Amino acid sequence: MPDAASPGHVSGPPQDELTEWEREQALAFCRHYDSLLWVVTSLLATSNAALLGLGGRAMSIQVGLLGVGLSVATVFFAASFRQIRGRILCRLNTDRWLSVDTRGRMRQWPWYVAFFAGSAALWFSLLFSHFPSDDLVWVVLAGATTAVFLLLYGAGTYRLLEEDGTAALASGLSRTDAP
Repeated sequence: MPDAASPGHVSGPPQDELTEWEREQALAFCRHYDSLLWVVTSLLATSNAALLGLGGRAMSIQVGLLGVGLSVATVFFAASFRQIRGRILCRLNTDRWLSVDTRGRMRQWPWYVAFFAGSAALWFSLLFSHFPSDDLVWVVLAGATTAVFLLLYGAGTYRLLEEDGTAALASGLSRTDAP
């Protein structure tokens, strides 16, 4: 079994040092997920806006529920990409990333989730106004959707959880669980 000093050593458990090539590949992977996040967000947000334009003229229950679904799906994909990116960053354990203040008022994640939750609320308001006889259904679905947004918010939130200052995700993933 080769040790860390041998030339044939491949990084294993997270406590091993990464080679420069592995770090570059991991950072390229992070950039890939950032780009993918923007593409998916753009496509789903544009679809939601186009559907909203159509829904104003010919509102149906299916159109309203599809709009809510698009809002939730956008945040779901963003939270998923953020978790993958967070796992990579935890594995890298870069000092630059750890020094970023994630408690400021200008954090993007809460605003991102709030924007799409507001989009879903707009769809529910349209459903309430066009189909008032089903108001109990819309209240229950709006409550369930709010719960989903809160779960997704927590899943995509980075926090410093460990006492030694290493980063972990809110979902409980620690640096030692990272790939």
